[in-house]
Amino acid sequence: MFAVGNLISSATYSLVSLTVVERLDATPATFGLVLAGGAIGATLGSMYGDRAGALTRPGTALLWTTVVSGVATASIGWIDSVIALIAIDGFAVMTQAVIGVSLRTRLIPDRMLGRVTAVFRTLSTGASALGAFAGGSLAQAMGLSWPFFIGGAVAILLGPALFRWLSNSRVAAALPAGNPVSEEAA
Repeated sequence: MFAVGNLISSATYSLVSLTVVERLDATPATFGLVLAGGAIGATLGSMYGDRAGALTRPGTALLWTTVVSGVATASIGWIDSVIALIAIDGFAVMTQAVIGVSLRTRLIPDRMLGRVTAVFRTLSTGASALGAFAGGSLAQAMGLSWPFFIGGAVAILLGPALFRWLSNSRVAAALPAGNPVSEEAA
């Protein structure tokens, strides 16, 4: 989930500056405002992501954050409100990270956590490099908006596909007994 998310983010975020300056005909300084919007959304997601997960349960929260991120990403391809969309995406992605990393920490036995985290980072970092290349190639071949459309569509489809493996019942069954989230997720 995170590797595909990083691939999509790198494919699209690597093109946000061009989108702002070329497609929206804004000044380069506007790009700073777009990044600030993303930072505000991500900060709010890091502050309140755990609450969103507690309200909806982990599997549901991961599903919806993936879909919301996909809709925001796809919308950047045709809607001019890039600052708001980047803020929404930042909130969704950071909420997903808070929930996902917390869940991974509870699910993986301590003796395996270092190895699992290393594999996670390797896949995520590799996907980021591949995403930047793919985004630039798609933009050159099909136009600047297409990486946003395609990346958003992939994320929107990824959410429900992943929910098979990350459903609340599967998460609850995998968590150790007595874990507060296992009672919430059931």
